[in-house]
Amino acid sequence: MKAFVALALLASSQVAQTSSMPPVHDECVTTVKLPATIGNIWRKWGAERSPLGCPRGRELVQRKREQSGGVDGVSEQVTFDFGVVIEAPRLAPGGWVALYQGNSVHLNDSMYVAWGGSGRVADGAVTVGWWTDKPKQEPFRELAGGKFAKNENAWSWINLHNNLQQGTKYSVQLKTSGTCVTAGTPGYCYLAPPISITAQQTRECKSVPIDRVGKYWREEMKRDTSVLGCPVGVSGINVPGYPAGTSRQHFEYGAVTYRPDNDGAGALAVTSWWERRTKGKNPGVFVSFESTYRRYDVWQIECTAHHNPAERCGQDDDESLLKPTASIVTVLGDPKALKGRQSVGYTFQGQACKKGGFLASSKCSGWGPPVTLRWPRPADVAPGD
Repeated sequence: MKAFVALALLASSQVAQTSSMPPVHDECVTTVKLPATIGNIWRKWGAERSPLGCPRGRELVQRKREQSGGVDGVSEQVTFDFGVVIEAPRLAPGGWVALYQGNSVHLNDSMYVAWGGSGRVADGAVTVGWWTDKPKQEPFRELAGGKFAKNENAWSWINLHNNLQQGTKYSVQLKTSGTCVTAGTPGYCYLAPPISITAQQTRECKSVPIDRVGKYWREEMKRDTSVLGCPVGVSGINVPGYPAGTSRQHFEYGAVTYRPDNDGAGALAVTSWWERRTKGKNPGVFVSFESTYRRYDVWQIECTAHHNPAERCGQDDDESLLKPTASIVTVLGDPKALKGRQSVGYTFQGQACKKGGFLASSKCSGWGPPVTLRWPRPADVAPGD
């Protein structure tokens, strides 16, 4: 059976081919205290793993009256690594508007605007205007929100741009019909002050893994925008001590291993990632098994905790009393044992088994080659309300 073992840890991985540790981009070390409305959407989108990245600054922005120039109030605005979010009480009680680059913590050259709030102005009544600080190259444009927005219930969003120019400032402002500005037809009201981002250099991997791990990374993990990040070191082909064709590739935040099974019947994908809740609650490594051929009832992990040899991090999930499944999610390590630790490291490998019937032996996928993953945890917890 062929086995993919995708080990995606959202932290630095210890690479077999090099002693250097890749930088950690996904953990927030900040003193910015988020206002409730903006903090809630940031966490719903994945906190430091969201398209916004980590919060870097907070300020009050005046909401000016369109015609008189007077002040209608102030809105909280938070600047993040890759975007900005501002409160928009005209849009809805608890309303907000966000502008950000890319669709993950790894930048690409796309730009998105999103807006939300319970009872917000209907998308069909929203117009999105956007412009740059280089009007000759890109003039002012407007889009009808009801025609282009993709609604996700709690918020709506539009992909405004897919070819951002590094160093160019992009600005967005939402408006709706109203009497705030009566000159021209129809009249309109702005729903929030304008917000802006400056396009950053896109992130592209300098190397591409080969063999089956490379195919998995390119097709299943969406390359450099995946949670694995970019490849680090060379692809290990025909790992010694395992069946011919076994390969292993380390990435910035994890690793992928491929192991053909003895009977060559199918494939097993095991994806693992570090899950760290806001304010440090429930930390741990989550492991997801997915089989392309068989349904299993026993899911096994052999594990060593380098930060604490006494910690029992191995897993033997026996689900034989239930109907066999092709997938399962489990947790590696003891969250309580990780509390207060500044660094965490595990070496582990996984396999799946199907228990045999009366007098029959079990059939297992076979162990993939082990991978060691480490995470230097910051001293400061993620910001909250």
